[in-house]
Amino acid sequence: MEREADLIQENRRLQRKIKLLEEALQQERSVHAKYNEAILKIKEKDKALLEMNRTLEMKVQERTVELTSAIDKLAHLASTDSLTQINNRMRFNILLSQKIAETSRSKEGIGLVLFDIDRFKDVNDTFGHQVGDRVLTELAALIKNHIRKSDIFARWGGEEFALILDDCHFSCVRDMAEELRMVVENHDFALDGFTLTCSYGVTLLKTSDTTNTAIERVDKALYVAKHRGRNRVVSRL
Repeated sequence: MEREADLIQENRRLQRKIKLLEEALQQERSVHAKYNEAILKIKEKDKALLEMNRTLEMKVQERTVELTSAIDKLAHLASTDSLTQINNRMRFNILLSQKIAETSRSKEGIGLVLFDIDRFKDVNDTFGHQVGDRVLTELAALIKNHIRKSDIFARWGGEEFALILDDCHFSCVRDMAEELRMVVENHDFALDGFTLTCSYGVTLLKTSDTTNTAIERVDKALYVAKHRGRNRVVSRL
C-alpha cells in the first residue's frame, strides 16, 4: 500500500511538472509569436522607409534636373544676345579678358575684329525696324557660317559685332576680315536694291592689353575704315 501511495504522489508531481512545462512552452510560443510579429512590423516599416527613400531620391533627382536646366537657361540668357542668339557684349568681354591672358601661349597670335553695318540707320529708316532686326539676325547667321567653330563671335551693340580669332597671325586676321567683307557685300539681304556692307577694324591682342586697350585700338581702326569710305578693312597694331 505504501509503495502504491508513493507512485501516486510521484505521478502527481510529474503531472504538475508537465503542466508547468506546457505553460512555459505556451508562454515561449506566445513570446516567439510576438517577436515574429514585431520583426514583421519592423520589416514592413523598413520597406516603407526604403520606398519613401526611393521616392525622395527620385524627387531630388527630378528637382536637380529642373534646377540645372533652369540655371543653364539663366546662364544662356545672361550671356546671349536675345535677337541674334550669339554672345552678348558682357560675355564677349569676359572671353576677351581670358584670351588676352592666353596671348603669351599662342603659337600664331590672337586676332580681334570689330565691325559694323554701314549706314544701318538708312536701312531702318527706309525699310522699318522689323526689317532692320531681320537684317541683324541674317548677318549674324551669315558670319557664323563663315568663321571657325573655335572663333568667338558676339554682338557688341546695335549694329556692331566683334570677333576673336584664335591662333591667327596678323595677315590671317586681315584676310579673314576681308573675306567676311566680301561675303556680306555679295549676300542678297532682300533690301530692294540696297547693298549692305560692313566696315572692319583689325588688331592683334598683346600681353600688355586690357579689354579696354584692345577694344580702343580696334575701335580706332574701325573709325578710320568708316572715314575712308566704308566697306573696307583697316588694321592697327
